[in-house]
Amino acid sequence: MILSLHDIFFQFTVLFGAGIFLLLIPLPVKYIGEKFFESQVWFAVACLSIGLLGRFYQFISQQRELPVYLFVYVVIVGLSFLYVHFLREIHFEKAKLVLSLQALLIGVGLYFHALDFSANRFYFENISIFVQFLTSSFLLGSVFTSMMLCHWFFMNHKLPLKYLKRISHVFTFSLIAKIFFTGIILWMWKFYFPSDFTRLTAFEGGFVYLMLRFVLGLLLPLVLAFGTEVTIKLPTNHSAIGILYVAVIFIFMGEVLGQYLSLLQRIPL
Repeated sequence: MILSLHDIFFQFTVLFGAGIFLLLIPLPVKYIGEKFFESQVWFAVACLSIGLLGRFYQFISQQRELPVYLFVYVVIVGLSFLYVHFLREIHFEKAKLVLSLQALLIGVGLYFHALDFSANRFYFENISIFVQFLTSSFLLGSVFTSMMLCHWFFMNHKLPLKYLKRISHVFTFSLIAKIFFTGIILWMWKFYFPSDFTRLTAFEGGFVYLMLRFVLGLLLPLVLAFGTEVTIKLPTNHSAIGILYVAVIFIFMGEVLGQYLSLLQRIPL
């Protein structure tokens, strides 16, 4: 398989952008403020737009058929402008409906994306790839949103701490879910597709990459996630934001490496 940086970059930007949208749902605009939500939406729009532009250029230049999920992601980007409009007009209920529709479309887009990625050898393969895409989105979105919300608390000290705790919990549980499902997928591939699993560890540097993906991208961030939970409860937000910065770096590195291994070996990691 010929693997380009375009493929890895597209996978990462889509999952990251989708995750930001998903993590806005459990937060109330009324108490946190529309400026925070607007800034997060523009982060997500920028990520998705850059990834989509690169993907459209890649597919059109190679004269490849454009898959359905690309157009679903375009609709999600388009709805963002309506969402921001409702935020600025202080129509928070309408903004919530638009965000819910975006979340639904993200699920549809990720599912069709998973179908395109899958070799379609059996049904559970499609579901497992979809679940991995979804957990990656939640993980990327939760660690980034936690860091940004922690910053926001420095600007507005009157914000209820429970919302930062809520996102921190989502970050921790997303990480645990990612570790759990990645373990299941490795076991499943070893059982059902032993040749694929052997190829994963046999290619040059494969075992090292796999260990780095687990240690740097999952296990160390899990320690940092528990550290964040403790520091927020104390509360010492200055310490929490330092921990979250490190967690963002490790998780971004781990997800980029995971997408590289996934695209190279066709095992969703």
